[in-house]
Amino acid sequence: MSKYVIVSASHRPNSESGRIARHMNDHYFEGKADLIDLYEVDLPMWNGEREASASVTAVQTMLDAADGIVVVAPEWHGMAPAGLKNLFLWCN
Repeated sequence: MSKYVIVSASHRPNSESGRIARHMNDHYFEGKADLIDLYEVDLPMWNGEREASASVTAVQTMLDAADGIVVVAPEWHGMAPAGLKNLFLWCN
């Protein structure tokens, strides 16, 4: 059975991205996908030298185990949120 992760890439509480990510999980993945909400996870900023925190390690483990990843990202002034870029840096 395939394992999926849905990433809600908004930094805001009660975001539309989070609502959409939960809706997708409920309706398309039958609630079986793992959900990473970047507001709730609050990853430290990657600087290339910092050790991975427990939250970073947990996210890395989830993404490593995934067969597929769905990213729900708001568009802010033509850019992806900084937290999403930070996630990519932590999880290469």
